Formats: sequence, C-alpha cells, structure tokens
Amino acid sequence: ALLEIAYPGSPALQSATAQYAGFLARSGRRGEALALYRGIIASAGGRPLPSLKQLMAPYFALLLSEEAD
Repeated sequence: ALLEIAYPGSPALQSATAQYAGFLARSGRRGEALALYRGIIASAGGRPLPSLKQLMAPYFALLLSEEAD
C-alpha cells in the first residue's frame, strides 16, 4: 500500500505486485494471482515491461495451465 501511495504506476510498484502475484501463484492462490497480473497488464497501458520479464513468467504459466484445464 505504501508503494501505491508514494509511487503510483511506477516500475517499483509493478515489480512488487508481480513478486507478490508470483508468491500467490506458488501458494495455490491462482485466482488472486491472475487478478494481480491482469492489473499489472492493464496499468501498463500498452507500454512494454522489460524489467518485469522474469517476474511475469508465472503469469504465462498460469495462462497456459488455464488453457489445459
């Protein structure tokens, strides 16, 4: 919450959110993780997010597993 107030829309906020979403995904909280990842994508507004490349990998894994279900 502190990052959201001090640095709204910043790469630091997106990075922290992606790290938390990855934790949720690894903890089996798939729905919550997907919601956070989708929020990151929406807030990017079409801008590339190269600094988040590694942190977004679990998002794509979740999407692929969603397709398999």
